[in-house]
Amino acid sequence: MIGACRPTNGRDSLSAQASLAGDERSAEAYSAGAIAIRLGAEPTEIAVSVGGQEYRYFAVVTGIVERGSDGAELLQRTFVAWTGAPQRTAVLRVTSRSDAAQFGRDPIAGARDQATGSFLDLERRARFVAVDGSAASLLNSIGPACPIAGRDLRFACNLARFDVRIDGTFELVGDATVRLPIETNPDGVSGVVVRRTDGGSGGRPTVTPSRPVPHPGRPVQPTRG
Repeated sequence: MIGACRPTNGRDSLSAQASLAGDERSAEAYSAGAIAIRLGAEPTEIAVSVGGQEYRYFAVVTGIVERGSDGAELLQRTFVAWTGAPQRTAVLRVTSRSDAAQFGRDPIAGARDQATGSFLDLERRARFVAVDGSAASLLNSIGPACPIAGRDLRFACNLARFDVRIDGTFELVGDATVRLPIETNPDGVSGVVVRRTDGGSGGRPTVTPSRPVPHPGRPVQPTRG
């Protein structure tokens, strides 16, 4: 189900495969992985424990600066990890708006202390959602500007590193008796932080759908976390 892999180009297939698996709600979030890589983030190889067994995944984090109802800035982080080659066989996605958040059965959209998560077994077309546990994603460091050509001038983008801690229980959609513990604790996961420069809030820059920067024409070489 969930074997080791090398990352490949064409990250938009993350969201496309999510749609095929019936996870339209998460397909948009998975596309954050494609955006991070197009903006220059190189996937980090990490260990993920699924059902008590450890597997090698590749991961990125996309951070989007938003403004809350009070005008204060907050950072939405979307962690996406995948495995399987040449076709992905599993994808893990966790989204939160604070350094530490909790999974719940009925998350409130936009709540800062709540996280949402999903796990797709693409071979079996099975979707699991996080119903219990915790997720933390700390901005470890901010690096240089994203190495992209033809930048969307409404946004500023910087490469970044995140420390991620996920310890959750994921439940099979349609069968609450099937649960899957998932855990991962990598440091220094590659990602990006994107901020509006035009006074707006949130959103994503327009990025030409091309091979990942800065190594066009060959597979991304992962960093290890």
